Parts: sequence; C-alpha cells; structure tokens
Amino acid sequence: MRLSDSGGSAQAAESSFCGRSLGQKLIDYVEMPCPKDLVCFGMWVRREIQVEKLLDGPAVGEKVTVARIQHGLFNAEFDASFSLFTVKPIDDKETRDLLSAEFVLVKFAKGEDAKECRKSPEKPLPIPNHQFQRSPAAQLNTVRWESDAT
Repeated sequence: MRLSDSGGSAQAAESSFCGRSLGQKLIDYVEMPCPKDLVCFGMWVRREIQVEKLLDGPAVGEKVTVARIQHGLFNAEFDASFSLFTVKPIDDKETRDLLSAEFVLVKFAKGEDAKECRKSPEKPLPIPNHQFQRSPAAQLNTVRWESDAT
C-alpha cells in the first residue's frame, strides 16, 4: 500500500516528552512514493517509546507507538540513546491502522540537545566516620579500610 504523508492534521497539537525507545521495526508493507528517475531511500519505521515525563502539549500514554520516515533502521545502541521526543497524533484512522501507530515522530534528540531530560543527580550518601589508611604491605594503590564503628 502507498502512503505519502504523515496523516497528521495542521490542527493536531504536538506533545514533547522525555522517554526511551524500546525498539524499532521496519514497516515494509507501506510503499514510499518515488519518481521513476530518482533513487529514494525513505521508509516508514515504527518504534515503541516508554514515556517518562511529559514536558509540553497534550498528555500521551505511558507507552506510545510512533511512526517516522527515515533512511534505515538505527542500531540498537544509537536508537536507545535518544531521550527527548516530539510526537503529533495521526488523526486519520485508516493511516493509524495502516502504520499501527498512534503518532508520527516529529523530532527526537539526545545529549546536549535533550538537557531537559537529564536525570537530576541524587544527593550523595553521607560518608560515615571511617578511617582510610594505606597498607605499607601493598605494592599498588591498595587501601585498607578500618571502621571506628565497633
């Protein structure tokens, strides 16, 4: 079957959230339109995303299924590195059913471009009143740990 657009409407509101990709799969039964005199590499890919924190827009579920046109599948480590996602609902039921997805993935980011998704560092645990001494018998940087809590 042929599908040429994302199925979203201009009125549909985008949602941005922090999360993680749980995997991706090629949607190989949907043809991409390509003029005869060109070589085209686009394909529809479906991925499932675990939502951790909604940042903006309408609420989405805890786990969402999205579709996106891209040049190929990402390797698993690269795919899992993304943490910021923006999605747009697929309004057309026929398109939703065809792609088996609720949303189109509009954009995604990782690292410095996904600062709002960084986990806050936890407070460090208090260090107990222990004494650390270098062991004279050790040849390397071995440390003997002695506690005064006896």
